[in-house]
Amino acid sequence: MTRGAYPPDTAGFETGDRVLAAHDIGGMFRPRIPRGTGGIIIELTPHGRLVVHFTGGHRVTIDTDDVTIAPP
Repeated sequence: MTRGAYPPDTAGFETGDRVLAAHDIGGMFRPRIPRGTGGIIIELTPHGRLVVHFTGGHRVTIDTDDVTIAPP
């Protein structure tokens, strides 16, 4: 797929971007990822979600509202 095939809500993110968790993610049935944890986007799904590999080894599919771009 090309970048143009993704929905507009992922337009600000690209594969390989470094991100930070905007708030606590996960909980009861998913691994808990504390706010501020760093990660790298490893995939943009066709459904407008991000697959992020966070520090600590957790790979999570999340919405774009759950992360922010990490400062350089």
